[in-house]
Amino acid sequence: MVIAGKTVAVLSFNSSEPDFFNDELRQLMQETAHQVALAWEAGQAVRERDSEFALRREMETRYQRIFDFSPAAIQLHAIADGHLLSINRAHESTFGYHQDELLQGDAWFDLAYPDAVIRGAVRRKWLHDIERCRSTGIISHSPELTLRAKDGSPRIVRGAMSVAGEVAIVSWIDLTQMRNQEAALRKSESRFL
Repeated sequence: MVIAGKTVAVLSFNSSEPDFFNDELRQLMQETAHQVALAWEAGQAVRERDSEFALRREMETRYQRIFDFSPAAIQLHAIADGHLLSINRAHESTFGYHQDELLQGDAWFDLAYPDAVIRGAVRRKWLHDIERCRSTGIISHSPELTLRAKDGSPRIVRGAMSVAGEVAIVSWIDLTQMRNQEAALRKSESRFL
């Protein structure tokens, strides 16, 4: 039997009867060996496909866990229309919004940037930065921004965005606690001046 161009087995038949293995019987045995080889190759292809599928599934699970457990607040947006695709746990923890609250249209922009003028400016910069990231492959960094969390409190953040295919990846670093501590220190120091 020949599988994938290699001889992997030899079938040996013996008969004490002269001329028992005529041309027709030899042809039948060759066809049988060929059919067995095809069945073996088909089974091997199925095993390889299943193995590749399992590996792909394992990688998807691994990357989903990395995304979910990243310490940075991350959101994924579809570039075509800007709608939010997904957020991770750190994003929910930082801003308080659950993913289902942010999936409709411009919900993220409407909630995080309540001031229409600021929201418009951010939206225009966002569209410009997406095109710049797409054309150059660089990471775009935002200035410090104040976003509104679900509880109404301000979150002082810096963002970074990159583009992977048709998805914009945005990560946020929450500077709120650090900026509040700096303000408290300045206020405390001002008492001594």
